[in-house]
Amino acid sequence: YDQNKLRLILGYQKYYHVFNNGERVNTNQLEQIVPLQDNLQFLKIGRRIGHQIKIFQKLSADFLRFIGLYIAEGHTEKKYLLVSIHEKALQHKFIKDLESLNINFTERAFNPGDFQINNSLLAELFSAWCGSNSYNKHLPPWFLQLTKTQLALIISAYFSGDGNEAKNEVAAATASKRLARDLSYALLLFGIQTRIRSIWKSATNSRMRSKKLYYELIISGQKDIRIFEREIGFVLER
Repeated sequence: YDQNKLRLILGYQKYYHVFNNGERVNTNQLEQIVPLQDNLQFLKIGRRIGHQIKIFQKLSADFLRFIGLYIAEGHTEKKYLLVSIHEKALQHKFIKDLESLNINFTERAFNPGDFQINNSLLAELFSAWCGSNSYNKHLPPWFLQLTKTQLALIISAYFSGDGNEAKNEVAAATASKRLARDLSYALLLFGIQTRIRSIWKSATNSRMRSKKLYYELIISGQKDIRIFEREIGFVLER
């Protein structure tokens, strides 16, 4: 990397403390730093309240599953993100992944299955990558750069949270038209044909019974279902 450019971006005093004392880098400097080169893995971005994350995050299996379950069952607020999982076996898997990633969380006592992660930096990151609520969700903008194995982990986790499997089809309903299209294109990379239909239904995770517009992504051909089962599948056996 170009040390002179990095020194100018950070300032001489900050540059010294980053390299010698492991001090964090502020998020507002990220856009300037990242283009310098890919070998800045040691740098961290952070907030004054103490939250921090490496500029380069390893896309491990547990992190990719986390992203997929967030897309299916999560949303962000300004200071935290929340993922709602009510299937016990999937809860255990999710907890194990968070612990492996050293991500602190609490399960809400008044609503078991709601896992709150009080990390404003992570909330901002996931909101930018995947959307902040069910209506603006989407796959991460870099999903086309993933290997098929990596992409399969995100899709598998998503369908494990939001999908269902019947005898002749695999389906998932989302309030986000963009997400339905993203998933359709991503599945096509595996050779899986899908169709999207508009339906009116009540949200399963809400007390409100009013019906809203959803987009149901359907895999129905036997060949396509076999490819899904072989190359993607669900996080848990079904």
